[in-house]
Amino acid sequence: MSRNHLDVLVKQLEGLDHDNPNNEDLTDSIHKKIEKLRSKTSAIDTLVTNKQPCYFNAGCCSFSDGEITGIEIKNGAIGLVKWNKEERNLIESENLEEIYKSL
Repeated sequence: MSRNHLDVLVKQLEGLDHDNPNNEDLTDSIHKKIEKLRSKTSAIDTLVTNKQPCYFNAGCCSFSDGEITGIEIKNGAIGLVKWNKEERNLIESENLEEIYKSL
């Protein structure tokens, strides 16, 4: 399922322990980013945040600094991966079986 930046921030916020005072700055930062994005949201947002498994963004891109993003299908999961010269970073991953169940 395709998620926009707003969806990713909301999911990140949901995953935080809001009772932990160490997360207060991060929580505030995410809330500010969400508020800023919502102020810029257009009608297309309702289509993207519907989270229907009907569109998948391959995410493939190469950047001028040498970093590359792409889709990786591995060990029963599909994920967005970002590579740079030193390391591979998994940005987000979903279990393929769970995706198929939702179809």
